[in-house]
Amino acid sequence: MGIGCRRGAKKELLEAGLWKVLEANGAGIKDVAAFASIDLKRDEAGILELVDKYGIPFYTYSAEELQAVKEVSSRSKFVRQTVGVDNVCERAARLACPRGRLIQPKLCTEGAAFALVKKCLRILIFAGTTEGRLVSEKLAGLPVDIWVSTATEYGKECILSGASPEAIHVTAGRMDEQAIESFIREQDIHLVVDATHPYACEVTKNISAACTACGTAYLRCLREQGGIGGKARERMVWKKSVGEAVEYLKATEGNIFLSTGSKELRRYTEIPDYRERCYARVLSTKEAVEASVALGFQGAHLIAMQGPFSKEMNTLMLRETKAKYFVTKESGKAGGFLEKAEAANATGAVLVVIGRPEETGMSVDGTVEYIKGLL
Repeated sequence: MGIGCRRGAKKELLEAGLWKVLEANGAGIKDVAAFASIDLKRDEAGILELVDKYGIPFYTYSAEELQAVKEVSSRSKFVRQTVGVDNVCERAARLACPRGRLIQPKLCTEGAAFALVKKCLRILIFAGTTEGRLVSEKLAGLPVDIWVSTATEYGKECILSGASPEAIHVTAGRMDEQAIESFIREQDIHLVVDATHPYACEVTKNISAACTACGTAYLRCLREQGGIGGKARERMVWKKSVGEAVEYLKATEGNIFLSTGSKELRRYTEIPDYRERCYARVLSTKEAVEASVALGFQGAHLIAMQGPFSKEMNTLMLRETKAKYFVTKESGKAGGFLEKAEAANATGAVLVVIGRPEETGMSVDGTVEYIKGLL
C-alpha cells in the first residue's frame, strides 16, 4: 500500500482512506504486506499510528529512488514541487513490491493519496504451438504477468490474434540456452511454461537447462494425442524419426505427400527422384517457402498453406498429387492428426507417421489449473 499525505494528516482521515481503497479492491487489512512512502514521511505521526495499530511494516524511499520508477498513472506538479517527485504513492508501492502489478492507481482521499500493488506471478510461455496460445489466453485476466516467446513473427501474430495485447507481452525470435537464461533473469521470471512443438526437442532441452541454471520452476505443457487407436494405428507405418521414414520411402514407388514442415525437408532429398515424387506442404511464410525452393521443391511440388487442415482438404490434396504415401508427425488433435489419418484411409494412401519423443508433462487445462493453484 503506497501512501502520500499532507503534513500533519490525522490518523483517522488516513485510516478512512485506507479502508476505502481496500474495500474498493475487495481486500482487507490482512492482505496488506507493507505500507510505503517517501522518506520525508518516515516520521509522519498519522502514518506511524496506522503502522503501530495494524503491525504492518513501513518502508520509505528517497525522491531519487522513487523517480527511478518509470510507470505511473498520473503526475502532479504540486507534489513534485513539494517533495521532489510527482507521484509518491504509486512509485513507493511499486518499489516495495517489485514483482507486483498496480491494481489501484493513485486514489485521492481527504488529505491523502493511496495506491495498491499486488504481488503476482511472472510467467514466461514458450509458445510454438496452439497450446501456448491457449494457455496464455486462459491466464489473461488473472493476477499474473505473462511473457510469450515465439520463434517467428508469424507465431507472434497468432498469439496476438487470440488475446488482448495489453494482457501479455509477446516477443518473437529464436533464443538459445544463454539467451533464455538472460531473459529469465532480466524479467525476474518465476515460472517457465514450455508449450513448444512436441518435436522441438532441442528447444525443450535449452529451455529446461536455462531454468535449471536460474533456479526457475519449469513446466512442460503437452499436446493432446490424436485419439486414434486400435486397428487404425496398426495400419499406419510408424517411424521414430524423419531419417527412418526416408529410409523406408527409398524402397517404395509412387508419389509422396510430405507434411512434416520445412525444417527437415533436406532429409527427403535423399530419396531418388524426390523432385518428381515428393510434394511438400509447408507454412505460408517467406522463410519456409524460400528454404523449400532452395532444396528443389517448387511449382506444383510446393504447397504453402496454414493448417490445420480438414479431412476434405487433406483428401483433395492427396488425390491431386496422386500420393501413395502421406508423411506426417503425430501432431495430435490440435495439429489435425485425425483428419490426416481419415484422408489417408479415404484415398488409400499409406500414412507414414513420425512418432513423438517420449516425455512427461501436463495438458493445457492441467497447466492452467496448476498455475491457478499458485496464486
